[in-house]
Amino acid sequence: MTQATSDPFGTAALDAVAGKYSDELLIHANKLEGQNIPLEYLIRSFEEMPLIEQTALKKAKGKVLDVGAGAGSHALYLQEKGVNVYAIDTSLGMTQAMTKRGVKNVVHGKVEEYKGEMFDTILCLMTGIGMAGNIEGLPPFISSLLNLLKPGGQILIDGADIRDLFDEDELNNGDEYYGEFVYTSEYKGVKSDPFPWLYIPAETLQDCCAAMGVKCKIIKWGDNNDYLAKIGA
Repeated sequence: MTQATSDPFGTAALDAVAGKYSDELLIHANKLEGQNIPLEYLIRSFEEMPLIEQTALKKAKGKVLDVGAGAGSHALYLQEKGVNVYAIDTSLGMTQAMTKRGVKNVVHGKVEEYKGEMFDTILCLMTGIGMAGNIEGLPPFISSLLNLLKPGGQILIDGADIRDLFDEDELNNGDEYYGEFVYTSEYKGVKSDPFPWLYIPAETLQDCCAAMGVKCKIIKWGDNNDYLAKIGA
């Protein structure tokens, strides 16, 4: 019988930092198939990152906040380039892994509750739009990021359009938005609590930003209907 916990991701990250690769992180989804994530992926180098992530890191400037920073791969790359970067994650294990890897400015908590600093660039990568949770949560999530942004600053956030994975009946289901998922993570037989995640087309993000009176430009397209957007000036 599996034991419930909130932090399989963090435990897996700590094992990856320690070089223990005997298990994989399992991601279960309520729609479509789940996936197995090799632990090496949690601590990947810049060269191993998808092109969208590399592009975002190259465009990061000024004081940077990395939201949902995971094990700190993005923050560590920027720090080594001399960037003043802060990394925030809700997983205690992830923040411990970041500290062990040498990330200097690590914050444990929710970005919606973070106060005290303002940033020139805010990164939300690894399908960062998903952190909004659901379509209703998208405007308040973007607002929480804008509240931390300096005048003239930029939010670099990536997302994915997954419409091609569904048939017409599923896309037009009035009960729920097709891009709203519920995931659980599992590591060494220990499962997390369920957590929501959101996938939206680029035009949905742009429409949301337009309704909020903020600019949103798609600056990079990936190979799998994924994209990198710039919100702000």
